[in-house]
Order: sequence, then structure tokens, then C-alpha cells
Amino acid sequence: MTPKDQLMLNLMHRAVDVLEDFDCAFHWLNTPRNIFNDLSPIEHAEASDEGYAYVMTVLGRIEHGVFS
Repeated sequence: MTPKDQLMLNLMHRAVDVLEDFDCAFHWLNTPRNIFNDLSPIEHAEASDEGYAYVMTVLGRIEHGVFS
């Protein structure tokens, strides 16, 4: 497994943990969103290290009920 594959796996695990449902997490990660410049969270995360960090930050905001 490449380091990038490991990051995407970690992202999926985090999304499932926060959203508490695999299907919901999969849908959220693969749906384009304005907050990610009309990319899906997974596309945004794959684009750069900063994009990955931002998607993880947004998941943290969701977890804590912070409106983004």
C-alpha cells in the first residue's frame, strides 16, 4: 500500500467514525461540495497534503457541530 493509499484509508475511517455509517461516509466523501471548490472531499484530499488536512479539519468541525 502506498503512503497516499494509507492516507485515503485513514480519511475513510475518520469519515465513518464521524458520520457513524459507512454508506453516509462514502456518499459524503464522493459528493462535490462548495467548501472544497466543487470537488468531492476525496478529490480535494488527493490533490495535496493541504487538501487532505482541510478535509480532516472539516470532519472535525462536523464531529463537534461547528457550522462550516
